[in-house]
Amino acid sequence: MATKSTSLVRMTKRRKAKMKVSSAAIQIAKEHNDPLYKKYKALRKKYFNYKKKLVKKYGSKAMQRVRKSMGMAVRSWESSNLTNNDNILLF
Repeated sequence: MATKSTSLVRMTKRRKAKMKVSSAAIQIAKEHNDPLYKKYKALRKKYFNYKKKLVKKYGSKAMQRVRKSMGMAVRSWESSNLTNNDNILLF
C-alpha cells in the first residue's frame, strides 16, 4: 500500500509578496496589451529578460495590487526593508 506524500513549502510573507508582484506585473501587462507581453509569451528563450523588463515597468502598480490583495498596510510594508531593487529581482 503506497502512502501519499505531501510536501510543504514554508514562505515568509515577504517572499510570498515578491512572488505575487511578478505575477501581478505580468497580468497588468496582459491587460494593457503591452508589446513586451506578446514577446514574453512568444519567445521562450528570452523569457526571463522580458519578465525582468515587465516587472521593472509595472513593478510599482503590481506592488500596490499585492499590498491590496494581501491586506498589508503601507507602514508594515515599508518597515520590512523591501526596496524597489528587490522587486526587480524576483526570479
